[in-house]
Amino acid sequence: MKEKIKLAINAVRRFMKAHKVISIMIALAVVIAVIVIVKLVSQGKNETKYVLAAAIKDNISSSVSGSGTVIAESQVDIKPKVSGDVVYVGVKVGDKVEKGQLIARIDDENAAKAVRDAELNLENARLSYEKTTRATEDSLNREIINSRDSVSSSLVAMSDTISDLDDLMYENDRGYSYMTNFNYYKSLTQNSRDKASSAALLADENYLNAVSLYKSASAKVVLQGDDHDELLSSLASSYNLVKAVFDTAESARVFLTVVRDDFNNRNETVPASITEDLRTVDGYISALNSRLSELSARKSALRDALDPLTAKISLTQRENALTDAKEKLGDYYIRAPFDGTVAKMNIKNADSVSSDSVSSGSSIATIVTDKSIAEISLNEVDVAKVKTGEKAVLDFDAVDNVTITGIVTEVDAVGSSSQGVVTYGAKIAFDVENEQIRSGMNVNATIFTETKANILLVPASAVKTQGGKSYVSVVKNPPSKLASVAVALSTVPENVPVTIGIQNDDYVEIISGLNEGDVVIERTVSGNSSSASRASESASGSNRNVMMFGSNGGSAPRMR
Repeated sequence: MKEKIKLAINAVRRFMKAHKVISIMIALAVVIAVIVIVKLVSQGKNETKYVLAAAIKDNISSSVSGSGTVIAESQVDIKPKVSGDVVYVGVKVGDKVEKGQLIARIDDENAAKAVRDAELNLENARLSYEKTTRATEDSLNREIINSRDSVSSSLVAMSDTISDLDDLMYENDRGYSYMTNFNYYKSLTQNSRDKASSAALLADENYLNAVSLYKSASAKVVLQGDDHDELLSSLASSYNLVKAVFDTAESARVFLTVVRDDFNNRNETVPASITEDLRTVDGYISALNSRLSELSARKSALRDALDPLTAKISLTQRENALTDAKEKLGDYYIRAPFDGTVAKMNIKNADSVSSDSVSSGSSIATIVTDKSIAEISLNEVDVAKVKTGEKAVLDFDAVDNVTITGIVTEVDAVGSSSQGVVTYGAKIAFDVENEQIRSGMNVNATIFTETKANILLVPASAVKTQGGKSYVSVVKNPPSKLASVAVALSTVPENVPVTIGIQNDDYVEIISGLNEGDVVIERTVSGNSSSASRASESASGSNRNVMMFGSNGGSAPRMR
């Protein structure tokens, strides 16, 4: 082969030496051809071409994004309201429970007894009420007569008792004629003179009060007529009068006891008059106690006869007491607050629990719902665009190829600040549950804040801005078919001002300035560049979390 090549080269040399003119002409022709080819190629490289797109009508959605954590829709730490020993535990961690299902029980012996007592009290109140409601006019008249008799007899009795106490305290038949009986007794004391003086002074004060009340009660007593309120008032006045006389007799007894004890402490014989006066006063006190009980009973009986509502109120109070006791008993039975799963169980049989754990923060069990939600954070710009009820799409860092749709159910009204960054919380309810998704997983959410249907759209890269105003480059006499490859134009594009609306990463709504089918420059391909450049260095779309929906629910087609 090498010999053949050498022979060929030698033949060319011999030809060129023999035909110099022809050889020169051939060389020139080759050089010229190379120059022409290089020039043509260079011109093709420097020519500017464009990727075109048509204005179309379709649907568009804008969105914001956030990230956060999957949590149970509801989680309750169950804390005891009562104290006691655990006598039953019916579930374990992981068990499914239904609302109202018994989880545990605390020893309820005392609470059950309280319910039984309340039931008995209620039955007594019911019987009393039934008895009261059966009362007739005759029974009312009988109570009125009895009440008047009590008032009348009390006034007579108190007149006699006050007179007797006056004799006992202020007569001078126990000692010296120039000294009252109590002063005489006081003079006999040696070791308890001051105590006796104080007791005598209190007896004087109570006596004067009793005399005053007697005069007042006598003036207001009602022994005839049908004014029930006045009769009740007379009963009250009589009771107060008897109580004042009782206090006088009681204080007199205290005085006499001090004097007697003074003799006993000196080992001296107690005068017979002191012992006799003590017996007399004890008799007064006993009779006055009976009188007080009678007046109180008469007053209650008259009130019941006059107003059966009193018995009704008592019945209602007993009914409420029974309800309270039953509610208290229910606190010993720990039940599931809703359908869900036992996440924690912190007690076992024979453990002691205390209601103090409510304040200390400890719980006996934790129940979570099976329904999950996403709790995400949004920045202060995006949160202004989000409203409850908006749709969202969720994906999860830990689970590939799983997306779940949801609805925004809650948006914080007040944000939280950390290192100068303000964030707002939002909650998104899952439309469906997926057993692969667990509480605590990281979640990313795309919330669709605005959607418009059948509106005029152009690619976001076709919109340029200058001086705060938007425009697009419209192509006159475009090719009959648009493709994604760059093409040269035979005419200069025209910059047309437009009004834009909703936008996302891919498309921008054109409110005015274009018609459907108008062709615009989507991007420019420079002749000396191997890659296409965007038509606008300041594309209008600024939201990076967006999605475009076509009329069939998929992505809108891009015409290039």
